[in-house]
Amino acid sequence: MSGPPVSLDEKAVRRVLARAVEIENQQRGAMSEAQVREIARDLSIPDHVIEQALAEYRSGVRQQAVRAQRLPWWLRPAAMVGLSTIVLLMIVFFLRMTVSVG
Repeated sequence: MSGPPVSLDEKAVRRVLARAVEIENQQRGAMSEAQVREIARDLSIPDHVIEQALAEYRSGVRQQAVRAQRLPWWLRPAAMVGLSTIVLLMIVFFLRMTVSVG
């Protein structure tokens, strides 16, 4: 499955490791902040740096939640899924009616 070894620059290493963590989380579930801190220590990332990154992440999550609450109900993600499903079902219904009449 793997090919010949290649050299990875720093940006590529970060992308590969980030993707590996995503795959791991998909297979295992979410990680706790304690697990993230442990991984950071294993990677020799200073504690203050990981704490700053976690704080920025928490802030971003809160900002997204606040933005979602500010949206009208029909533009919120859950409503968009429901509305698009209804529209799709209506299209299928009208197409079936058109085909059965024709």
